[in-house]
Amino acid sequence: FTSATNNTYIDSHITANITPASTSSRIVTIVEFTVSSNSTGNTAVGYRMLRGSTVIHSEGSHGGIKVYGHTTNTRHVQSVTGIHVDSPNSTSQQTYKMQFNSVDSATIYINAWGLGSSSTTPSYITLIELSS
Repeated sequence: FTSATNNTYIDSHITANITPASTSSRIVTIVEFTVSSNSTGNTAVGYRMLRGSTVIHSEGSHGGIKVYGHTTNTRHVQSVTGIHVDSPNSTSQQTYKMQFNSVDSATIYINAWGLGSSSTTPSYITLIELSS
């Protein structure tokens, strides 16, 4: 799992590589993850996908993913699936990765139930090459 506490994007363990066969290939990226918070109020989480160091998709400038607060006896987890099509214009290996931030500075957890890492959930990133 990954946690963040401020409005700065941090790397996660959600990464995958692909080597396109052609410079005209497009890459479909499918990502699935869960996010929760230690906040008793609602919070927002920003996320973005990168190819190498280039941001190819971003959710966060308008509040990102809403995560609802919890009480002592409940832990709210938001499941997220995102799909994006990229054109790397290369036949070299491409690395895709996810980054996250806490939009309002609450502690957030990626792939873990709120209040810590005692219960984790899986994440996936799938890359599919589309040839022209």
